[in-house]
Amino acid sequence: MFKIRETGVLMALILLLILFSITSPVFFSINNLLNVVRQVSLLGIIAMGMTMVIVSGEIDLSVGAVYGLAAVVAGMLMTNGVSILLSLIFALFAGMGFGLINGMLVTYARIPALIVTLGTLNVARGAALIASKAQVISTSHRTVVDPAINTFLFIGQGKLFEIIPMMSIFFVITAVVSYFIFNKTIMGFHMRAVG
Repeated sequence: MFKIRETGVLMALILLLILFSITSPVFFSINNLLNVVRQVSLLGIIAMGMTMVIVSGEIDLSVGAVYGLAAVVAGMLMTNGVSILLSLIFALFAGMGFGLINGMLVTYARIPALIVTLGTLNVARGAALIASKAQVISTSHRTVVDPAINTFLFIGQGKLFEIIPMMSIFFVITAVVSYFIFNKTIMGFHMRAVG
């Protein structure tokens, strides 16, 4: 059964959908809906991890900045001749490094997660801006020499059967795995119990 708060949010969403469908005849077109799904997918993947953090009673304000820094690390390495796989591994290590720092400071130094992640947000954002010189890093056929560039671009920008965005497939896979971890494992039970 719905609670008042959830019903209010659902009604607001329905009203917005009605308003947008009236003002724009292409709002409910397949192309537009798939475009929205593609654009929301990356945020949805990040939100899966953040959901687990929030449910366990913590907060991570640095997640967007760390994501940006990881993208800068990967992009800079790829455009400087490092293989795509190795670039992605280094980007993952950059993200995990910030996660480790956040976790150590919260757990061992007993600094509130809000304060720690606010600090690492600024460090990660600053590092990304300095490393990239505040410029866009383009990863395309012109800038990356790795033969796997076509696969890399297909995973991020391609469409399965020329219809379904690949990012939305990864979002669905992440959602299913997150649901399983959260609802069917002891770790998920512990996260809910702690929060």
